[in-house]
Amino acid sequence: MLFEFASGQIQGRRSAQEDTVDILVPGPAGAGASGGELARAGIAASLVTVVADGMGGHVGGRIASNLVSKSFLEAVAQPVGEWGARLDAALERANGVLREAAETRPELGGMGSTLVGAVMTDAGLGWVSIGDSGLHLFRDGRLERLNEDHSFGAYLDEQAARGLIDRKAAASDRRRNQLFHALLGQPLDHFEEFDGFHPLAPGDVVLLASDGLKTLDDSTIGAVVEAHRDEPPERIVAALLDAVEAAGRERQDNTSVILVRVVERDLPPDRARLDRPTTVPLGDYAGTIAVPLDAERTGDTALLGRRPRVMEVEALEPAEVPVASEARLHPSGGAEPPRAPLHQPDAARTLWTRFAIACGLVAVVAAVLFWTRALK
Repeated sequence: MLFEFASGQIQGRRSAQEDTVDILVPGPAGAGASGGELARAGIAASLVTVVADGMGGHVGGRIASNLVSKSFLEAVAQPVGEWGARLDAALERANGVLREAAETRPELGGMGSTLVGAVMTDAGLGWVSIGDSGLHLFRDGRLERLNEDHSFGAYLDEQAARGLIDRKAAASDRRRNQLFHALLGQPLDHFEEFDGFHPLAPGDVVLLASDGLKTLDDSTIGAVVEAHRDEPPERIVAALLDAVEAAGRERQDNTSVILVRVVERDLPPDRARLDRPTTVPLGDYAGTIAVPLDAERTGDTALLGRRPRVMEVEALEPAEVPVASEARLHPSGGAEPPRAPLHQPDAARTLWTRFAIACGLVAVVAAVLFWTRALK
């Protein structure tokens, strides 16, 4: 098998691009760090692909996703051990890099990222993931999500599918984008570990994407891929991103897509192309940490340029999720009790500070009115 691939991004209506997409094409000697290169489009006999969606404000989110993606690839690229062990260890290494970066640069504390990392070889498709960035397989006209979705929205949808809450309420809940799990540089309580290779066949299309693609439902994504399936992967990626923009969502998130089409090893002449990919030195990712940030961009609120996607929320009311059915979506098969999505201390403190100030103002006004009446 060979893999035709392409990637693309749109910023949406956000102030910055905080997603990172990377594709590593291993060299002849295997996936060695010195024997591979990063690519945007082309064709190869094997691939390692990553989508990371950063969080932590204009500065932190961009740096977090870049650090996570590049450090994941560097760890995977070491040709030691089986793929499964390498993928699992690489995700944990990416989490460790976030911790080290925050220790070096305290102003970056609180940044984090999702990650879905997938390898494609003759053995098939293998992956690890954490967060809500998706890994999908399009086969025989049907789109199927393969990896776990650690968002609150996935939990709501699972509850709606069981008839426990209203589907419309689940779809419109403002907490849908909050996450149960993400890379934050803290000890990992859960991530989706490598669980063997999923078989692939010529004609299959593998799609990795950040959650901005959720603007489109699965049927729409499948219809776009089907309509352009005989075109180059670059055209399919462009069509998907165009469809997201055409939806006109008011606060459209960053959207990043990697699309890989599985083809026969003996390609017809009009398809046997070897595009020269755009490459980036794999070891250069640390530069964003080494260079000091502009002081005007790193004030007390620099990391709160937008509300973090990982935050504390109130628990669901019993009427929304009955106690007898409190189970969190867990696509690997098990069901476990839900807990509040990840806590973001700065955001919570900001809300409580505003509440305290408001209460203080009310108390002052009440006191003034009381003394005014007393004087009369």
